[in-house]
Amino acid sequence: MQWLFLSGLWLVAVSILPVKGHVGERIFPIWELPTSALPDLHDHSLVDWPVLAEEDLLTRSDFASIYSGGGAFGGYEEDLEVNVRLGWSHALQRIYVSCERFDDEYINTYAAETSDSLWKHDGLDFWIDGDHSGGPYDFFPIRSPAGWDTLRNFQAQSYTVAARRPSGGFIEYAGRRAWIDRTPFAGVSSQIDLGYPVRIVTEFFVTPFDEIDLAQSDTGRRSVLAPGQIIGFQMAIREFDRVPGEFKDYWTLDRQSYLWEDADRFVDGVLLPCFEAGCSGMPTTLIQQDSWARIKASFW
Repeated sequence: MQWLFLSGLWLVAVSILPVKGHVGERIFPIWELPTSALPDLHDHSLVDWPVLAEEDLLTRSDFASIYSGGGAFGGYEEDLEVNVRLGWSHALQRIYVSCERFDDEYINTYAAETSDSLWKHDGLDFWIDGDHSGGPYDFFPIRSPAGWDTLRNFQAQSYTVAARRPSGGFIEYAGRRAWIDRTPFAGVSSQIDLGYPVRIVTEFFVTPFDEIDLAQSDTGRRSVLAPGQIIGFQMAIREFDRVPGEFKDYWTLDRQSYLWEDADRFVDGVLLPCFEAGCSGMPTTLIQQDSWARIKASFW
């Protein structure tokens, strides 16, 4: 598998792909995972994830605090470290995420799988906008409860993710349980290795929707994920060091806040293809075969 080999020059491919969506100053690469080698979310290991180049991993330096002046992890470099991998499946139309976290003080004592307690513990938040349409997607100024339910997270989705002791995991959609955070639309697993620092491995997948109706799973419109597509996404790291609910800090990509309201605050990710069995390859409608041959020739 030539992941390291290809990932270093992904920007070359992006420059000739007719991508959709708004492209910001930075585009995060999201590599396709072969159908024949999808990560096993329940093996408590990252060995089945592709080995990415350093620049394709999300680490501490990619996140900035919304509380402490934008510093990387608020300056507490000795307290917390993360390694995040992003992937996608063309066959299953899913976004995959793995997060390896090292934490000196890991607060994870939630007893109930409910939103009023889950957010008070160490974990992460994840947002996805499959067609990168952007705009407000929650907290609409509608008084009617029926109207609120209809429009809440209509064209973008929000998830809260937490690990379990000693293994397992929990993923919750937009502050309440719904069909979209359950199989086959979402899945999660984790492993907590106690020690110093504590090592937490969390793996999960979600299914993006361009339009969604929480009342019925068959009335929504799923996002179409394809090579070269630009999607919107965001990720936040929750950090508590003393007691549940007492934030030490909160880090997001590009130091964006109010992510639960406006998808315009999401960052850009480009879906890149793989070229093995079970991969989408590079459709000729997106890139000329000879152009890709020239790109690969430039690797040598």
